[in-house]
Amino acid sequence: MNVLKSILQPCYAVILAFVVLSSPSICTANNNVNFNASK
Repeated sequence: MNVLKSILQPCYAVILAFVVLSSPSICTANNNVNFNASK
């Protein structure tokens, strides 16, 4: 069980970092689309 945890922990860190990094870019992309559409 400890081995499984030590394998999963880096995976969770990578997934968490990916989500944190990708969510602002998704938000800005949506804002740009809305901004261009409203022009």
